[in-house]
Amino acid sequence: MPYTPASLDSLPDRPLRKIFNHCGLKEKENLKRTSSSLRLFHAKHQFDHELTHVMVHAKSANQIYVRLQTPDEVFDITYMQGAGNICSVKHKGGIRTIKREDMATTAGYDLGLILQNQQSRIEELTLAFKEECQTTICEQFVDHFMHGLDDHNHRRHVKLKAEQFRYSGIINETPILKVLDKLQPETLTRIWLNDESDQRFHPIERIMNSDHWKETWEVYLNGFVVRNSLKNFYHIPMGRFDIESVSTHELMELRAAALKLIIFEILQFTILAIRDQRRFLTLFGKPKKTEGNTQIWYFRYKKKTSDNLRSMLRVRFIDKKTFVFQRFTEDQYELIEMEKTEMDKILSTPNKFKI
Repeated sequence: MPYTPASLDSLPDRPLRKIFNHCGLKEKENLKRTSSSLRLFHAKHQFDHELTHVMVHAKSANQIYVRLQTPDEVFDITYMQGAGNICSVKHKGGIRTIKREDMATTAGYDLGLILQNQQSRIEELTLAFKEECQTTICEQFVDHFMHGLDDHNHRRHVKLKAEQFRYSGIINETPILKVLDKLQPETLTRIWLNDESDQRFHPIERIMNSDHWKETWEVYLNGFVVRNSLKNFYHIPMGRFDIESVSTHELMELRAAALKLIIFEILQFTILAIRDQRRFLTLFGKPKKTEGNTQIWYFRYKKKTSDNLRSMLRVRFIDKKTFVFQRFTEDQYELIEMEKTEMDKILSTPNKFKI
């Protein structure tokens, strides 16, 4: 009786699952093209694509560039909008044309299909939109991109795990919150928002009220001024932003919060005004040092670090517009051009206020 070697189609689930688990994204896609039974098996079982970086970049009103990165491979896909509502997709030298479909919808559907089975943590998720894209076009890109994700991910019980979320374009809370809603708040450690519009002020109240904002460790807001209270930043160990105005009471509360937060590192922000400027030095305290246009205060932490080191908080007010709250440990005195004896004196002197 002639011997018939086993094919992938004839393998039971267990060995077939092992094969798929040991394949990269490229190999999985090749296996799916082999037969309908393998495509059905892949659709039935969830296999992690192990994407580490996902970037969507709308370079213009007629082109979207997508980069997907795994630990071993990089995939670049370009979506181009043609006349007559025709979308062209370029990948690895090949081009396919899709009629009666715009590029934003196509890109969203494709990416949503890939992210459907993403289980491991994404190191960085980026959405970027070029400055020349008008507001309505940027909103359309994001809206269709999210629709693509929603169509594929509405069955997901576990949200995507991402460490960093970067958004560059028109600051619009609705599309940003749509993306954040797809991410687990517990894994998101860094949020970047970069405004590409001519609008100077942006309130981001809904974003600040989200669980993602409350859980994150780092926040960087570039290109715009927030019209929100400084209280929204008390819990954040590291960040940079511009804010319209602050009160002395808010600055005192931030100081107290930073001194309680042993993982605090540095928070830098530029203000347009202190609302009660005349009372600032009376309430906050006179600076310990003045260097040119910079006023400097030092405050000590009561608790030591995990390395059993004493810490101090240095507050700098530069040119009457930029505050820098930064924590230093006792072995970092040279970083701030300070003698060790001077730091020891600060660390042994109790603060004149209660925390």
